[in-house]
Amino acid sequence: MRIEVLKELKDLVGEICSYERSFYSSGIREARRIVKSFLKNNRIPFKEERFKVSKSVPSRSYIYCGDKMIECISYGGSPSAEIEAVTISRENPDDDVEGKIVITEEGGTPTWKKAEVFAEKGAVGLITYIKGIDSFFVGNVRNSPIPVVNIKRSDVGHISGKKIKLVSRTSVKSAECRNIYFEVGKGPLIYMISHLDTKPFTEGAIDNGVSVALLLFIARELLRSEADTFCRIRFLITDCEEFGLEGSSYHVRNSLEHAYYAINLDSVGWHNASVIYKDSDGYNDEEIMDKFYRHISDLKIDIPFRESKTGVSDHIPFKRKGIKSLFLSSNPFSLRHTEMDNFGIIAWDKVEMWHDLLVSFIRRFDRL
Repeated sequence: MRIEVLKELKDLVGEICSYERSFYSSGIREARRIVKSFLKNNRIPFKEERFKVSKSVPSRSYIYCGDKMIECISYGGSPSAEIEAVTISRENPDDDVEGKIVITEEGGTPTWKKAEVFAEKGAVGLITYIKGIDSFFVGNVRNSPIPVVNIKRSDVGHISGKKIKLVSRTSVKSAECRNIYFEVGKGPLIYMISHLDTKPFTEGAIDNGVSVALLLFIARELLRSEADTFCRIRFLITDCEEFGLEGSSYHVRNSLEHAYYAINLDSVGWHNASVIYKDSDGYNDEEIMDKFYRHISDLKIDIPFRESKTGVSDHIPFKRKGIKSLFLSSNPFSLRHTEMDNFGIIAWDKVEMWHDLLVSFIRRFDRL
């Protein structure tokens, strides 16, 4: 990638990431405007598809412990509630948690599952924290039977083993969402997918502003040399991925054409570039992963293939339709869904690598 192109890409990512882009926010509308402006300026025709969603979303919540008030963030899908109880730090749901508010680490077993299990054991609330960093985590749970909130790691010691009042709040937000899609080339159809939205309270630079900008620049680069491309690439920029893959699911139900492959970029641009060979929905496609492996081997680029047991992203609705899927990401990426996922953490050497790697991968695809 030329230096001036990289600078242009940085500027675009900076614009996109200057907005919090949760599906119901004014920021997502501004980010869509930026994307459409880029496409218009580069004379790339595009389509929009609109769909409506209503979701329970996180809100700022509070914990009162004596005279101290501690801020926390509820999980989307958690019930609003005010509860007074003693806290207990537990990882094992077999321990006695009757009538307690459990404090446990975020990660590993999905939080919605932890909430269900602890509720069955009699717990009245669940508080999570991230072990590795001192930041809020913004998450979702599946209609949890008990309130679930997240606090900063540094606040755990202030409340552990003490009686607290937990004031957890969520709210239902409704919005008209929009996917944007456009095509380059002719021939067999391949999808390239990235989501534009973020969790509330996050900038979402790695997850997923960088990937959206990469799709735009890859499309422009391929458009300049369509004769070198054997296939038709449909670029799909989705909305409301963070609250249940709503955008990609809508597209698959309503606009999907016969396609052979789908390449999903979610959270690239961090140091730990990776191919996710198995995610929460099972294995991804061996054929397209083999093609990608041969390509990076030819270029002498080392990108590990990793499992992500909790990984959920926009390729999954395509995979369930039998489309051969490739999931490109960063793993591990401990800053996901936190306020620390901002423009300042982007590894630009990795962004440049992904751009050049994916452009050349598409151009060689039929020969691999």
